[in-house]
Amino acid sequence: MRCFLAVGFLVPCLLEPLWYLGMPIEWMGEWLLFTLWPAFGFVMASDTGYGDSGEALGFLMSVVANALLYGLLGVLVSFYLSPIFPEKRDQVLICPLTGDRS
Repeated sequence: MRCFLAVGFLVPCLLEPLWYLGMPIEWMGEWLLFTLWPAFGFVMASDTGYGDSGEALGFLMSVVANALLYGLLGVLVSFYLSPIFPEKRDQVLICPLTGDRS
C-alpha cells in the first residue's frame, strides 16, 4: 500500500510542472490526465484569482486526495490478490519507489 501512496504523491508532482509550463491537455488527452490524477479538480477549483496561496492550497489538497485515492486502490488490489497468491503473504516485498519492505 505504501508504494501506491508514493505513486499517488509523485504523479501530481510530475504532472504539475508540465501543466504550468503550458502543456496542452490535448497533447496527453483528458482521459489520461484524469485517470492518472483523479483529484485534478482541486487544482482547477483553486484557480479563482486568490493568488498563489489559493493555488498552492489547491495543489496540496489535490496531492493529498490523489495519494489517498491511490492508497485506497492499493488496499483493494492487495485485498483481491491475497486469496489468489497466498504463498506471497510470507515473502518480503520491496517497493521499487520507496525501498520499503512489507
